[in-house]
Amino acid sequence: MITNILFCGKGGNGVLYASSIFCTVLFESTNYKIISSDIHGISRRGGSVLSEVRYGTEPIYSPVIECVNYIVDFDGNEYKQYINRLSSNGKILKAFNNDTDISNEIICIDLLSKIKGHNLPLKTSNMIILGYFVKVLGLANLPWENFITDEYNYLAFLLGIK
Repeated sequence: MITNILFCGKGGNGVLYASSIFCTVLFESTNYKIISSDIHGISRRGGSVLSEVRYGTEPIYSPVIECVNYIVDFDGNEYKQYINRLSSNGKILKAFNNDTDISNEIICIDLLSKIKGHNLPLKTSNMIILGYFVKVLGLANLPWENFITDEYNYLAFLLGIK
């Protein structure tokens, strides 16, 4: 089985950083086959940034993903551009905001309360989302602490797992 993930956000959300950590941990700590592809928008000015990741036990022949199992949105509104690629039983994880189109496949994460409650910098919010996503996938037992070296990022990651 192959799991297809689309990490998305705006330049400055840490999309590529989170995706890179995810891929590195899976590559170094599991027997999964993994492939990723990044698309950089105008990252310095808040343009769209996308990272597509495929992993699983079967051989993976292409990084191209037509139908995704998960959309992980670090911005909160970028998922709307890619929702047509979500599989029928797919899930969206996104930063919480006041969307009125929330449906059953969308999981919202209230980042501001987690960040403020622990005096974390706003830039660590991507690690909270990554931690939550890792918990959803059942991968929390991997050695994430060996690859997330910044203290604030690791604390944020742990908040996401809780």
